[in-house]
Amino acid sequence: IGLQNDAHSLMLGGYLPATTFLELTSAYRDEDDATAWRLIADSLQDFETLIANDRYLDRFDAYGRDLFRPAGERSGWDPKPGEGHLEALKRTTVLSRLGHYADHDVLDEAAKRFARYLRDPASLHPDLRGVVYALVAQEGDAATYETLWGLEQKAALQEEKVRLLVALTRPRDKRLLEETLRRSLTDAVRSQDAVLVIANVATSRPGLGRDLAWSFVKDNWDEMYRRYAPSGFLIRRLVEIAQVFATPEAAKDVERFFRAREAPEVHRMVRQTVERIRVNAAWRMRNGKELARWFASHQG
Repeated sequence: IGLQNDAHSLMLGGYLPATTFLELTSAYRDEDDATAWRLIADSLQDFETLIANDRYLDRFDAYGRDLFRPAGERSGWDPKPGEGHLEALKRTTVLSRLGHYADHDVLDEAAKRFARYLRDPASLHPDLRGVVYALVAQEGDAATYETLWGLEQKAALQEEKVRLLVALTRPRDKRLLEETLRRSLTDAVRSQDAVLVIANVATSRPGLGRDLAWSFVKDNWDEMYRRYAPSGFLIRRLVEIAQVFATPEAAKDVERFFRAREAPEVHRMVRQTVERIRVNAAWRMRNGKELARWFASHQG
């Protein structure tokens, strides 16, 4: 875990080539530790943010499927007798990532379990609900999307509402993501949960959601500032969303937008965000060509 963590940090800081980080991470295919898989999942999510608009993103998805599949097959979908909390955590981590990387077997199984759940809610283990909701939303059409909203509105427990709201930030259909953003500022979503929804749209599949989420923040800034400036943290979190960008143009856009606004609560976060975007852009300049070659030679 320490080795993987260090490689991730060194790679982000520019001290380790991105291809070396990928080679190291691919050696964990037979790993069995839940914490290791969680850290790998998080580090590859960071990695995806940096390459979100590059032409080899589909090769990265294939890399992710190949890496997580053995662990997914070992964990399976159903809890084993006497297994502990960490085994359950590992299962949700690896199945969630496999679905994110478009593993058809995992997506098909999630769809089957969701259909069964709609007929018999007791059929879906609570540990698996978040994964199943998210993967069904990811692939779902407008009807499935509205079904998930219906479940969210009827859910009695806040924990269940959040699971469903996070799932509703996962569609790969741009129109559905735009609708999730629109509803986030209506009575359909508690005011304190709206920031969670907007941030998840930006980060769950950055190549699709970050432009939508950032445009939404800019278009609705006055309302968001009115709502969230008093809390401090929530308004800063909305600015932080822009840290998923990785081009010099995006850094200039953030600077330009806030230069025209009185918002002392976010001045420091704006500076940090612009700096992060520029660091991301420099990372892409440094690693882009070598990554393109690496993914081209790893077609299998």
